[in-house]
Amino acid sequence: MNRRTESPQDHLQKSQYLTYLSILVGSIVEKKEAYQQLSIAYEGLFDFENALLYNKLFLICKDSIFSIGKVKELESIEKRYQVENKQLQIENLKRDNEIKMVTLEKMKTRQLMSFVIIIISAVFIFGLLVVRKKLKRKNLTIFEQNEEIFAQKDELENHQKNLEQIVDDRTRDLKIAKEKAEESDKLKSAFLANMSHEIRTPMNSIMGFADLLCEPDLDEKTKKMLTTHINSSTDTLLKLIDDIIDIAKIESGQLSINKCECSIKELFNKLAPIYFDKKTALEKEHIEVFINQPDNDEIFYTDPLRLHQVLINLTNNALKFTEKGTIEIGYNTSNKNGTDVITFYVKDTGIGISEEEKKIIFKRFSKIENKKQKLYRGAGLGLAICTNLIKLLGGELWVESEKDKGSAFYFSLPFSKLA
Repeated sequence: MNRRTESPQDHLQKSQYLTYLSILVGSIVEKKEAYQQLSIAYEGLFDFENALLYNKLFLICKDSIFSIGKVKELESIEKRYQVENKQLQIENLKRDNEIKMVTLEKMKTRQLMSFVIIIISAVFIFGLLVVRKKLKRKNLTIFEQNEEIFAQKDELENHQKNLEQIVDDRTRDLKIAKEKAEESDKLKSAFLANMSHEIRTPMNSIMGFADLLCEPDLDEKTKKMLTTHINSSTDTLLKLIDDIIDIAKIESGQLSINKCECSIKELFNKLAPIYFDKKTALEKEHIEVFINQPDNDEIFYTDPLRLHQVLINLTNNALKFTEKGTIEIGYNTSNKNGTDVITFYVKDTGIGISEEEKKIIFKRFSKIENKKQKLYRGAGLGLAICTNLIKLLGGELWVESEKDKGSAFYFSLPFSKLA
């Protein structure tokens, strides 16, 4: 019996039937084979569009079958891995339990050994304490004596060091005091030698001119001149005595300050006749003295008697050390650090003061001498008195000068207008 050859249409119908059947059944393998048969059938009918379509469906089913296979294979591998991992975990737990049991046994052994060691140590320490207590009872007196001896030794050493320091300090103080005493003795010796001369000079002048006044044939002009010299010498002697008394009061702290309202205009008016007489006595009428003050009067709170004394001393010094030129007296007011001050000054064109002389002129018994030209009289007390008076009045005194170019003495006081 001859087998009939299958035509492309028959093949197509068969493939379509298988496709519908595979779709109903839902097997992806059957779908793959059906799509392959349909692709071949349409290709035989030269329907390439449908052939291409079913070929794509065939490939999709083929890939799905491959992916499903891979997934099943991976799931099988994962299950196998989980089983092996669980077995490994079980073995690890067994091993850990064994290690813990061994460690626990070792810890028990160590604790037991530690307890035994602690008991032995406690017994040993207790024995040492008992022995030490017995030894301490026996040697307590010796230890106390040794400690007392060491304490006394330390105290003696500290006392010795303190004594050495005290001796050194007192030696240094005594040396300084000795130097000051020697300097003071020299100054006092020089002062006494100078004082004898300063006192003798006006006394001799007074006595000599007084004897001359007894001459019967003297005219009135000569008598007046002699009287003037006697008065001048008397004033010099009285001024010297006043200075000695003032310096003694200052050094003993007994000089009193009596503050009240002071008129500067009135103060300067009292200066004029005094420095005029001083110029006449020193035969320096050619030297002009200027008083520089504003027209309005300033009144402030201070001791006018001591302020007048300072101005007189500074003016007399200016006249003494000035051979030619002028002397200026004045004041000005200002504010320093929120405080009102009044500053007086006495300027001259005299011999001036060197830097070395500036360091000593305000000390008592110190004098400036110009031995090459002239020997100036004086006890060396005037500036020391002025410095201390200004300090007692609450101010300060200073000098600005150059050798052979004159001097300017300044002193400032609080410019308080209320009592």
